[in-house]
Amino acid sequence: MPKTLDPAEAIKRFAKQDITVQVATPAKIKVKDADGKDTGKERDGYKTKDEKLSAEHILAAAKRDNGTVVITTVDGRKYEAAGAASAAA
Repeated sequence: MPKTLDPAEAIKRFAKQDITVQVATPAKIKVKDADGKDTGKERDGYKTKDEKLSAEHILAAAKRDNGTVVITTVDGRKYEAAGAASAAA
């Protein structure tokens, strides 16, 4: 049965991997017409950017019986790290 992990503890397993997470923030987006020209209007939307994985980006973390750690990030991606041998020092 998987054991729930604290995100701060789980992130240690992924420290050496180059994982980025897509983060969205509310913003005003310029509206363009069918030809791609600016209409001068704005609408509510989101701007996204990639950020390096941090504990705040982890929604769920679990450690399986075989030692692997699985995390789910705020952008919906899942990652798995092997047993204790891959843990960061």
